[in-house]
Amino acid sequence: MKAVVFFLLILISGLTHAQDYAVTQKNDTLRGKVQIQGYDIIDRVDVVQPDKKSHFTCIQLKSVFIKGETYTPVKSVEGAYRMMKLIRSGFLSLYKARRPNSYVYENDYLVKKDGTAMEVPGLYFKKVLMTYLGDCQSVSDKIKSEELKRKDIDKVVEEYNKCLQAPKITEPVVTVITTNPTLEAIKKLQDRIEVSSLSTKKDASDILKDLAQKTAANQPIPNYLLEGLKETVKDAPEFKEETDQLVALIRKP
Repeated sequence: MKAVVFFLLILISGLTHAQDYAVTQKNDTLRGKVQIQGYDIIDRVDVVQPDKKSHFTCIQLKSVFIKGETYTPVKSVEGAYRMMKLIRSGFLSLYKARRPNSYVYENDYLVKKDGTAMEVPGLYFKKVLMTYLGDCQSVSDKIKSEELKRKDIDKVVEEYNKCLQAPKITEPVVTVITTNPTLEAIKKLQDRIEVSSLSTKKDASDILKDLAQKTAANQPIPNYLLEGLKETVKDAPEFKEETDQLVALIRKP
């Protein structure tokens, strides 16, 4: 009898894992045991199947589904790429993020469609959220009057999305100064990637925009941006040489 119960538990466990899956940027679906691994710069995801184990950076995936929960890659305010648990999606999406060195998703995180993100603060909630959501006066007023408080963050997101009705956001245009060889190289790679079928095109474009902005402003380029760019094109040999040359140019003293 014990052997039968043990077998049933194993079977149920296997069926549970089989319901978990990951969707790649190429729209391939991999079913199996999905594990999210936290790293300093870019989270990793392992998908364990009966015949193989696959490894991905989070930016190679569109989403993963674990025990009925959805996780998607999010660029954090620190510039790292994290797999976060999606709570509510829309023009403004609510996520749960992990604390450093923790496996528990408990930090509220807000991400707008235009990519601007913030961790929901405890202190100065009213001041910070009124500024962040200032393009919706009704929500901003409710936060100011404390009709909506920190504990009402899900309601804040719901009302903000209704207020904005998901308008189309025009991404800021990066002005490229063609006399700067680094900016010229960034622009050239941007143009090639934009017309390509690269599965990580959006991530690569976002990183290149960051690089262009920092270069134009004579700001230091953090290493994680360069490593992130290399990750986005590592499966596209047609961009590898040009990307390596750009990274070398940026790192040149």
